[in-house]
Amino acid sequence: MKITKIKVVDSIMGSGKTSAAIQMMNKDADHKYIFITPFLDEIDRIKHACPNKRFFDPKNYDAEGHFTKKQDSFHDLLAKGGNIASTHALFKQSNEETRELIQAGNYVLVLDEVMDIVEYLTIKKSDKELLFDNKLIYVDNEGYVCWNNEDKKAKEYDGKFNDVKNMANNRNLLFYRGAILIWTFPHSIFNAFKKVYILTYKFSGQIQKYYYDLNNIEYEYFHINHIDSSFTIHEGKSNDKEVRNRLKTLINIYEGTLNDIGKEKYSLSNSWYEKRNQSLIRLKNNVSNYFKHKMKAKSNQIIWTTFKDYQSKISSPGYQRSFVSCNIRATNQYKDRSYLAYTANRFMNPIVEGFFKERKIEIDQDTWATGELIQWIWRSAIRENGQIHIYIPSQRMRDLLLRWLEE
Repeated sequence: MKITKIKVVDSIMGSGKTSAAIQMMNKDADHKYIFITPFLDEIDRIKHACPNKRFFDPKNYDAEGHFTKKQDSFHDLLAKGGNIASTHALFKQSNEETRELIQAGNYVLVLDEVMDIVEYLTIKKSDKELLFDNKLIYVDNEGYVCWNNEDKKAKEYDGKFNDVKNMANNRNLLFYRGAILIWTFPHSIFNAFKKVYILTYKFSGQIQKYYYDLNNIEYEYFHINHIDSSFTIHEGKSNDKEVRNRLKTLINIYEGTLNDIGKEKYSLSNSWYEKRNQSLIRLKNNVSNYFKHKMKAKSNQIIWTTFKDYQSKISSPGYQRSFVSCNIRATNQYKDRSYLAYTANRFMNPIVEGFFKERKIEIDQDTWATGELIQWIWRSAIRENGQIHIYIPSQRMRDLLLRWLEE
């Protein structure tokens, strides 16, 4: 079986990764491309920037205007051998048919940002018991959850658990510690491509890196060279010391008594939020104090974040509409915002972490958390060299940012 060595273009945000990919695709007359991105507006950017490549994006309808599944449209475009631009959400539905079509088409993949490639599947205990008790699913000796296609009733099943059926048939599900179903992207998809480029930053701490390690998928690092208006991809790790030195002059980190709430290692973590109702009131007051009194910031100058489940607990008039999810990627919607509050202490989901550790893959929580924090900060005015002021009450997260700036 052919093994594709992944080319990880690991360069800091704003270094021109997408521009370099566009220039590479425009110059390459020998290959067809699939460009996968988190956001729809990036699809339009690729279509307009590569007119000679004629990128198509899968639709929910066919050429005659009949509604169809987007995945069917994706497969139809693959069968026709077109260049394709689409989203992570659709690409994550890839199955054996997708793999065969990609391999037959001799495609190159450009993956803009890593995907949520391993995650636990939320399923009610009663539903899980129903699936097992009715012998719709079973666990094989490798730990995969399988759909019981030997049983006629299960094979013909069409209903509430169709997603579980499809993922089980694609070998996307693993049984973990007797209770949790883990969704994993089929790694054979990557080997179907002639080449794979991943455009990202801080890959060494990302789940997709650990997924590659788990599946013995080889990868090598590349970086971006920028000369005049030309962006090119070159072998070897990037050195962004000069960029970080510049960023140090732009990032103003709050130091003061409002940080007292976050002194412990796990302060402001998800588990901390679950247990500390009274502390949430104090944190809410701290954020309000920081924006309104310390910074005298207007609502249209602010972005802030916390864990989604606790957004309403920290939100307050004056900044409640300025919430930006802590796992947001690749948007410039907030490039005019100069006052920030990051009130989360990030740790990888313990179920996902446990899944890897059980398989002898060591996780670097600090590198992962640093990457998440930097990505979020990059949504602000700093992406256009603007000064920013940020409140990070978690001492751990503050220290991680300072350490990164000094690396």
